[in-house]
This record gives sequence, structure tokens and C-alpha cells, in this order.
Amino acid sequence: MNDSFASATILLLLITDPVGNLPIFTHALRAVPPTRRRRVILREVLIAFALLLVFMFLGDGFLRLMNLSPLALQLAGGVVLFLIALRMVFPSAQPPDEPAPTEPLIVPLAIPALAGPSALATVMLLVSQAPERRWEWVGALSVTMAVCALVLLLAERLQHTPADIAAAYLTAYAARPSRAEPLVQLARWYRLQQQYALACVYAQAACALPQPADRLFVEAAVYQWQALDELAVSAYYVPVPVVQAAGREAMRKLLRQAQRLPAEVQARLRANARFYGL
Repeated sequence: MNDSFASATILLLLITDPVGNLPIFTHALRAVPPTRRRRVILREVLIAFALLLVFMFLGDGFLRLMNLSPLALQLAGGVVLFLIALRMVFPSAQPPDEPAPTEPLIVPLAIPALAGPSALATVMLLVSQAPERRWEWVGALSVTMAVCALVLLLAERLQHTPADIAAAYLTAYAARPSRAEPLVQLARWYRLQQQYALACVYAQAACALPQPADRLFVEAAVYQWQALDELAVSAYYVPVPVVQAAGREAMRKLLRQAQRLPAEVQARLRANARFYGL
């Protein structure tokens, strides 16, 4: 391996992939107040930077002490990612798509999103191949982390405000008030923001709309089960008996047609039904 500073920087950027990590950061930061998100992003980037520096200077000796090879590190990382993927494919009994109640710390943003197994193995490989250029690799890593921070911070600033998002969905609904698709998307968005009462309002409005006779771009699933699904999930978190009764009735309707729904949806519905005692 005969890398220059520029090629090492490009290699590290490709591995850390700040653009590809944007959805992960956006998803993980949903429960974090907007005023704290910049601090959380900077903190996670600094943690990843510190960990990669530690592996750059001490990682090779640590692996030798543990009798591990860089290949073993990559394989272990692959197993961890596989287990994460399994949890995404096979949902737990927890209500779906709920953000963590507290802000993320280290996992999953610093590790493995930025400082994943491939990044750790790469910095160790750079140093092991050319230890006399260690400080050059430190510089390449510093530039990489600075670019990651810049991309993630800019993406956070470019995100639309909640008022803009709600206005866009309501404008779409006003243009075609017989269509439930914008209402279901708005209900889902409010649910992901943990504003369950507002999510129920729009989900109930969507449930009241029959499937239109339009020929173009009609999402049949919205009228068959997705509106009911949004109502059933959000209503559980609204401490109002009338709303929770509506959510329970929505869950009953979903269970009656469960056999016609995709297998992964059936499993999730049966798990969620237990929260309503059904």
C-alpha cells in the first residue's frame, strides 16, 4: 500500500461515508430537541475521531495482545451489522418506529456509523504499512472528520422546520381533499415527532375518507390499512379514553383483515395488539 495524503483522505471519506450516514443521523436525532442537535453531532464526530486516533496509535498492539487480526475485526463488525439488520427485519413487541426517549450517545452515531469496523481496520492498516508517516495519516483522519462534521451540520441546517413540513402536506391535501395520502403522511410525521394527539387527528381524518375513484397515483394501502395503522399506534399514547377507544377499534379492524396484509405487517400488528389487550 503506497498511499499519499490525498488518497488516504479520500479512502477514509469513502469508508466513513458522511453523506450515506445522513439518514442514520436524521433517524437517531428525531427525539433530540433542534437546539441540541448541533452539539450532539459535534460530540459524536469528536468521539469517533478520538476512537480512530486511539486505534491508529494503539490498535495494532491491542489486537496483537488479544491475538486478533484486522480480518477478525472486520468479520466481527459484519456479524454485529447482521444482527442489527435482523432486528430491523423481525420487529420486537415494542410499538413500531418510536424514537429513543433520550438522545443517542456513542451508539449508533459515533460507532458504528462513523468509526465502524472498516474505518478502524483502515487506520490500523495505514499505520502498519507506513508507520513513519503516522502524522500524515493523522492529518488525513483530521480532514476526514472535519468534512464529516461539516456535511452533517449543513444537512441539519438544511432540514425543513416542522411548520414547513406540516404546511406542505396540508397544501397537498387542500389541492385534493378527497385524497387521504397527505393526511396519513402527516399523521406519520407527527407520530415520529412524538406528537401523538396531532397524529391521531390527521389519522382519524384519513380513516374517514373512502378510496377515491381517481385512476392516477392512488395508494390503495393507505385506504385499506395504513390510516388505521397510524391511528392504532398513536392513539395508544394519548391518555384520553375516547381516543384510545378509537385506536382499539382501529386495531380490531386491522386484525380482521390481517390475512390480506404483508407478512411483516401481520407480525407487527399482532405484537401491537397486545398493548390493547386484543
